[in-house]
Amino acid sequence: MENIMSINSAKPIPGTNAYWAQRREAFAFINRLEWAIGVRDRAPMYIAGPSYDPEENFDDVVENIGPWQRVYSATICVRGWRQSG
Repeated sequence: MENIMSINSAKPIPGTNAYWAQRREAFAFINRLEWAIGVRDRAPMYIAGPSYDPEENFDDVVENIGPWQRVYSATICVRGWRQSG
């Protein structure tokens, strides 16, 4: 006899412990994404490089892409959770 894999994709029944656990997890992902968006919106677009001299050398100014990457990573996590949950 063949081993057949099945995937249980039914949503939990509202009011059960599994339902509330899933809701807490979902809101944790959403809160993490909202926090990352807030940080990104307040972050400077450019930052000084390691050898920046404000009087003479303006070539060492770099884009601050860290906050944008964190928002992208959080978005991927939320999308992945929605597809699996």
